[in-house]
Amino acid sequence: MIIEACVENLEQAILAEKNGAHQIELCARLDLGGISPPISLVTKVLEHIKIPVKIMLRPRGGTFLYSENEMEIIQDEIHSYSNILIDGFVFGCLDHNSNPNLSQVKRICSWISGKSTTFHKAIDECTNILSALKSLDGSGVEYVLSSGGKRTAEEGSEVLIQMQEQSDIKIIAAGKITDKNLYALDSKLNLKYYHGRKIVGSLD
Repeated sequence: MIIEACVENLEQAILAEKNGAHQIELCARLDLGGISPPISLVTKVLEHIKIPVKIMLRPRGGTFLYSENEMEIIQDEIHSYSNILIDGFVFGCLDHNSNPNLSQVKRICSWISGKSTTFHKAIDECTNILSALKSLDGSGVEYVLSSGGKRTAEEGSEVLIQMQEQSDIKIIAAGKITDKNLYALDSKLNLKYYHGRKIVGSLD
């Protein structure tokens, strides 16, 4: 089991590692669902922890519909991290039909090159999650972060199981997963990857 803690500052990152997280997803403004963290924060975190760090790529809160200008911002952010020893990037782009925007996804994956790629919980806004997941095959996406389209991973457990059965993309379960319910949930899902803000206990 790989435990991924979602954090937004240096103190949370240090505590997550201390509490047993195997890797972290670093964001800013979790009150907005997470946006790209400043490079100064990324640098500080990498100086203080040894576990792998993934970076959120999201220029703003709100929808996952991105303009060409916002795509250029994402490209610039990826470039700014090119010489920093992070493990990968977490992102998500949808089209006006609430499906993955495959053109944008493929462009982002090509820009990332050499780092891991995770399509985040934007997939939970898709009308048909299993179809959306299938569409990502061959796009360059290695991981998908999801609660199975439900509010919590527990509620979406049946869909999460189907997602992992039907795709070679690795599924990271997310959605109100804490240190209190992780192992019971794992016994039901039998996945390898789990993600949460309190997955190794409260970090505040």
